[in-house]
Amino acid sequence: MKKFKKIKNKVLIVDKNNTIDSVFREMALPSKTSIKLKGVAFITKEQKLLGIVTDGDIRRAYGSNINFNSKISEIMNKKYVYYSLEKEKLSNAYNLENLNYNFYPILDSKKNLVDILRREELILKDNYEVTVFGLGFVGLTLAASLSEIGFNVTGIDNNINVTNSINQNEPKIFEPGLKEILNQCLNKNLFISNKVFNKKSNVYIICVGTPISKDKSPDLKSILEVLSSLVSFLKKGDTIFLRSTLPTGTSRKIIAPYIEENTSLKIGKDIFLAFTPERTVEGNAINELSSLPQIVGGFSKNCTEKARSFWSNLSKAIIEVDGLEAAEMVKLINNTFRDVSFAFANEVALKCDEYNINSFDLISAANKGYPRNKISLPSPGVGGYCLTKDPVLFYQNNKNDFFSIAKAGRLINEKMINYPFKHIKRFTSSKKIKTKDLKVLFLGIAFKGIPETNDLRGSTAIDLYNKLISKVAKIDFYDFVIKESFKDFKRVEIDERIRNNYDCVFILNNHPSNKDVLKELLSFTNPVLVFDGWNLIDKKIATKNDNIVYSSLGYISE
Repeated sequence: MKKFKKIKNKVLIVDKNNTIDSVFREMALPSKTSIKLKGVAFITKEQKLLGIVTDGDIRRAYGSNINFNSKISEIMNKKYVYYSLEKEKLSNAYNLENLNYNFYPILDSKKNLVDILRREELILKDNYEVTVFGLGFVGLTLAASLSEIGFNVTGIDNNINVTNSINQNEPKIFEPGLKEILNQCLNKNLFISNKVFNKKSNVYIICVGTPISKDKSPDLKSILEVLSSLVSFLKKGDTIFLRSTLPTGTSRKIIAPYIEENTSLKIGKDIFLAFTPERTVEGNAINELSSLPQIVGGFSKNCTEKARSFWSNLSKAIIEVDGLEAAEMVKLINNTFRDVSFAFANEVALKCDEYNINSFDLISAANKGYPRNKISLPSPGVGGYCLTKDPVLFYQNNKNDFFSIAKAGRLINEKMINYPFKHIKRFTSSKKIKTKDLKVLFLGIAFKGIPETNDLRGSTAIDLYNKLISKVAKIDFYDFVIKESFKDFKRVEIDERIRNNYDCVFILNNHPSNKDVLKELLSFTNPVLVFDGWNLIDKKIATKNDNIVYSSLGYISE
């Protein structure tokens, strides 16, 4: 028998003599387990399963005016779907189309209830063998989530340090819930390697990185390396899902021809190809993989249908689009829109600087009670792997003769990293301090703080560090998620001993706890520039100390 996950006591098991009222009340109680009760109760006598009742059965009983003090056995269903431990299959009277409940009983030869089986495990049993290429933020969270719902998954990454850390359940990425899934699934139905060893897979998902080079062109090296390996063992009936972000048209013009030229297989006939973009947010990816709608667009109609069938096991909603190109573009326009909206906010901040206006206060005033447009808030540079790359992939190779808003927005956001230098210059000029003597502390160096992450790709703090380090005496950092120093960038602990060790403190991501750290430092006795790049602290509180020069986007107190 397949090794199903044990979830006893995570569903409601009651005695036949319990009243309808008591069972109903128990159903209504919040679950104290990791899986909430899903409106189904199993009625037993000792271990023998007598019947099943759902919350729908109880509603119907209420409608027929049944006495709720009656025994639950009076309204239970005596015919039910079950998994036979003896025969290792569903009861013969039913098939997968009849599976309308979330949990099903596993019975032995004497009809004793021995365990509870999730619906997903029945549906997925023996259907798919999945290989995921690339175990970064996108690939690892996906591989883990697919294994959690019952798929047999092989995760491949050519970086042996990455695979070793995962196999030790010490993944290099910070993602709530990930380590718990790895602990549950590793070496059971989730296997991690730096080489392909399971060539019997029938679903291949490509999640490797597609960075942009210095000339802003997409680097497809990693994805082509995966394909060169994959074509050697592709077989009829296999499905390939592209999840790596690509410029529009790449799947059909480059990837599909490569596969067909290097195999004897025809896409749409022998094998299936679809683009299914990842749109999760780092720090909440495990949840969003199932809660966000999944976009699917195939090489052909039957490829799209294959994608719908597969991803519906994970996502609550599937949205079909018109082919590969549309699916590729969805990811690009989602992130480009966000980048452009942030660019407008940053342009507002630069305009505010001309009049010494706090741009956060200004935008909040403009948004308050005004229903027609919620303006985004500014930041000292828009970072992250996706928002710094996807707009470039979107506006590249623009064949239409018009000015690109996406390109302009990216330029504004890249230039924002220079803004803190203005405040440094104003501060040193006011306090008669030499820039080369400044000791600087960065609070928050991951590219964002909400949801929290340890990802440094596209980090504003790293960009600012590289620009500033040759101009000042030293730069240290503190980050709530990143626990180790790297290169010459030293991590320090925050306590009273370092209170007067710095001339400048920069808040560079929006981790909520940054403001708590700064509160510990507000009793400076030497002149200090506090750059609040995310408007986390009240300037009135900060400026009570005459030694603090408070600055934000558009505003400086001196």
